[in-house]
Amino acid sequence: MEIKIIRPILRLLTRHFLSAFILAALLAAPLVILHTLHEKTAFENGLLMEVR
Repeated sequence: MEIKIIRPILRLLTRHFLSAFILAALLAAPLVILHTLHEKTAFENGLLMEVR
């Protein structure tokens, strides 16, 4: 009896958890890309300064 009640709740939770995880990943991706690009440009600028 209890399992019949728990199962749909678990299904809802997992579905929402997955969608929330995907949303978080989509939101985080551009931030990570921007951060790595910024680090890369900062690193390259540092190298250029050292060469001069």
